[in-house]
Amino acid sequence: MDQLQNEKGQAIIEARLKDYMEALYRKDFKLLVEEFFYRDDVEQMYNSIIGLASQLEPFGEAGSFLRMFPNINSVAELQALDITDFISLFLARATNDMEDDMLREFVDSIQTISIDYTEYVAHVNYRYEMSLPDFDPDSDEKLTFRKMEQFSEVYLIFSEGQWKVMFKAGMAEGFKRFHQQIDFYNEAATKDDLETLERTKEELEPYAVYGYRTFGTEESVLYPRFKDAGDFHEDLAYVKIFSQYGYINTKGELVIKAAFDKATDFNEGRAFVGKYTEDGLRYGMIDKNGKLILDYTFEEVTPFSEGLAAVGDGEKWGYLKPDGEWQIPLKFVRAYSFEDGRAEVCIIRENDEWYYFHINHDGEMLDDDPGDDYDDM
Repeated sequence: MDQLQNEKGQAIIEARLKDYMEALYRKDFKLLVEEFFYRDDVEQMYNSIIGLASQLEPFGEAGSFLRMFPNINSVAELQALDITDFISLFLARATNDMEDDMLREFVDSIQTISIDYTEYVAHVNYRYEMSLPDFDPDSDEKLTFRKMEQFSEVYLIFSEGQWKVMFKAGMAEGFKRFHQQIDFYNEAATKDDLETLERTKEELEPYAVYGYRTFGTEESVLYPRFKDAGDFHEDLAYVKIFSQYGYINTKGELVIKAAFDKATDFNEGRAFVGKYTEDGLRYGMIDKNGKLILDYTFEEVTPFSEGLAAVGDGEKWGYLKPDGEWQIPLKFVRAYSFEDGRAEVCIIRENDEWYYFHINHDGEMLDDDPGDDYDDM
């Protein structure tokens, strides 16, 4: 191609890129998807995120993707979006933190450095300016900003008679990491030796990384693939797969989805599971189907024993029944599990003395009378 044709082609590409940036400034995401983005690239991104979110959902990790889409709370809601709405929501989240004047500054400051193109592919290098906070932690002065020159690049594809922008979200490495974790878990699961469990009839114990082996002969049954693991109680054991806890059966099947920040053993058909809230880690209670019986309320919990579980809210302790109702209300400064019909508890007397004694299932005192301090509670 001669110089005149080359300059004309570069001018067309530069004008197309400017129109694209203006649509980005107006946050006209529908126009970006339908007119400016290369369709095949958009569909590939859509399929990648939907597919990976679906694979991660059983492991409790889909939230990493759902956070990229405002007001979308489940993988099912994500799957129900068409491609235009999908990418529009993604871009809305990506530009949400940018004020209009900051976005305007970005668009107006763009300067093309070079344009290299063939008949169907263009590569554009450009510079732009952004005002970034000039923060001095030792200064009491008002926060100031300074302009910083940045450099970037974009690829375009000639398709349907126009130059289309390649939609790259910079998540390829993140996708790769998630895929590697899933592949490792699934590959390890193929190495399980359930015949050993049938042959030995032994109990299983966890071993690092973590997997499960027979307790006596130490023969591997569930190949190591968990980041944390508990003992089996009532045929279920808590395991940490990526960053969340769930529960498996003795065949290694995930029977309660990994959706918890902490998990405890099952006792008497109930287990306490933890979630991080705005107040910190709080525990709720689930049954063996994973149904939430009691919301995330308690700071401290103990397993069920003799039909009761001691729980604390950060100030007082009491005893819960398996249905989530109170057997003994919150009134102790410390409480422990029941054994042989009695449990140790503690109150603080008027003279600030910590007094320990034992109670029965009805909360009645079994030791020497602790005085009016207990009767008045």
